Amino acid sequence: MKHIAVIGAGMAGLAAAHDLSGAGLTVTLFDKSRGTGGRLATRRSEVGAFDHGAPLAQGDDSAFHEAMAGLGDAAMAVDDGWRGRPGMSGLLKPWAAGLTRHAGTRIARLDDRPAGVRLTDTDGADWGPFDAVVVAIPAPQAAELLRSDALSEVRMVPVWTVMAAWDAPLTAVPDPAPAPFDAILPQDRAGAVVAHAKSDWSAERLETSKPDMAPVLGKELAAALGRDAPAHAVAHLWRYGRVERALGQPFLRVSPRVLAGGDWALGPLAGDAWASGRAMAATLEAEVRP
Repeated sequence: MKHIAVIGAGMAGLAAAHDLSGAGLTVTLFDKSRGTGGRLATRRSEVGAFDHGAPLAQGDDSAFHEAMAGLGDAAMAVDDGWRGRPGMSGLLKPWAAGLTRHAGTRIARLDDRPAGVRLTDTDGADWGPFDAVVVAIPAPQAAELLRSDALSEVRMVPVWTVMAAWDAPLTAVPDPAPAPFDAILPQDRAGAVVAHAKSDWSAERLETSKPDMAPVLGKELAAALGRDAPAHAVAHLWRYGRVERALGQPFLRVSPRVLAGGDWALGPLAGDAWASGRAMAATLEAEVRP
């Protein structure tokens, strides 16, 4: 049976892995994170959980919405998108179920050899050989792994995020969000919000540490909401938080057996990542399936 490696457990990687596994191919999933979903993320804390990544999975294609509906109890339709249950990180767990998955494993090297593609992780462990590989990680990381300048035109920008909570409920959240924020998002419990800073503001503070950024963002958020400093404030940097300029095609063929894709291939939405992942899966299924 043909064996495919998928690097990245975000929307694109899991969409590809789900389709490839469903086609009867053996799939091994690698991801540097401990969880699933990439930027469809949930962070747990002593004051409760925060959906600190994308607040909704959105897409323009009706087939994408059908796929989300097919996730069953893990997905909940909200406005023009989908939320995960119990949090955003739960949305894609049904697609990961049953797959061989190596979480907390960052692939540092990829070697496309005549006998198959081999992978080496940051601990020096060797994996493979694989009949093909899907690389579904942010474009700058993919370019580094693949030692390719073909993604130089893709632009992904950073987003600083703060997870904050007050002991008392919030009375109102401004919409649109005032500077420096792009969005302020109430969570499912009173007094808790997630706020995403604008990309240009975030880029200017890219190398600030998370502990140092937390009080800065907490103070800015308190001012935006007309409140005292939050009782809880934790910062997170999405270094590749948003696609600003996409590749313009569903994926990049790096070699006959290596494809790279993600939301950065087609656009900023989860539906774009889904379309890229499915396109890679369809191509490999046609090419490597016995």
